[in-house]
Parts: sequence; structure tokens; C-alpha cells
Amino acid sequence: AGSYTVGVEYNQLPIFGSPYTAVVVPGRADAPSSVVSCVDAGEPSRECTALVGTAGEVNQFTITARDTSGNDCATGGEKVEALLMLPARTWGEGALMKQLRDETRGAGYKVTVHDIGDGSYSANYRVLPAGKYELAVTIDGQHIKGSPFATVVQPGATCAGSSKVSGDGKEHALAGITSRITIAGVDCYGN
Repeated sequence: AGSYTVGVEYNQLPIFGSPYTAVVVPGRADAPSSVVSCVDAGEPSRECTALVGTAGEVNQFTITARDTSGNDCATGGEKVEALLMLPARTWGEGALMKQLRDETRGAGYKVTVHDIGDGSYSANYRVLPAGKYELAVTIDGQHIKGSPFATVVQPGATCAGSSKVSGDGKEHALAGITSRITIAGVDCYGN
């Protein structure tokens, strides 16, 4: 895609009006050529929430629609969908994971996708259980490049109200004798 100069000649003489300027626009979105922008950056950073998210936070990433030639699409309007799922064999542990399985019947979370109108799509998800997930991103029902992605949702910030303290030093201690306590940091969602 882009602007190109096209020279047309007959018997080595330019045709009237030549050279012409031809504007080539990107074609329609092709799912296998389309990408999650931060994953396609070569070496995705830890800030790429399509790969690493945080429990309880809104995790946002961008999908870039590309045509079959790899050109970024200039307009929106495609049916872009995303779903964050628990991998079939990795259900995780804990009450929140069990609640997620029960509530979604293992289907996972729908990711909100917003058409920006310029060939890019803003997507976000918010989940409470930390764990391993798969992020499926499709255009017109076909997976984009790299989909489904292995996504890890990490625990959120430690929450004092959810954290636990244990050990013999928690209840009583003797002067001059070492007592032990253990603090288990937990986020506000039980991770």
C-alpha cells in the first residue's frame, strides 16, 4: 500500500499525462496476517497484557488488522472477537478457579473489543483468578497470527486484609528466644 509513480510509454515516448500517481490502499483484513501489536513487536515486553496480565486490573492490548500482503488495514468494520479461556488441561487450584469453572462452564471470559476505525482494535479483559489462560483472538471466526496465545494472569498487589500470618510468634513470644512467624501475602482476590 502507498503512493506510486507509474510511467507509461509507447515507443520509448511517454503517453499523455504520464507519469501517473497511483494510490494503492490495503486490502480487506486477513486473519492469519493480523496481529496483536505488542506480541508482533519482535521481543514482547512484560507490559504486553495479551501475554501477562494482572488479576483484578483492566488489561488492555491492541489488535492490528492486516491484509494478505501484510499491510496495516486503514479502516475498521471487521468482526474481531476475543476470549480468555482456561487451558483444557490446566484448571489451576483454589476457590476462585473453581468458581470460574462453575460460572463459565470452562468457557472463560469474553474480552471486550472496540473498533477504533483505523484498522486497529482495542481489547481489554479483567479477571480475578490468577493463573494460566489461553487468549483466542479471531477475525471473522479465523484465528489471527499466534492465536491462541499462552497468557498468564499474575496476582494483583498484596492486600493486607486478605494476607495471612501464622507461626508460634503470632500469639505469644518469650523475651530472648527467637519466635517464628510466616506472612503469606495474598491479593484482594485470594491469589
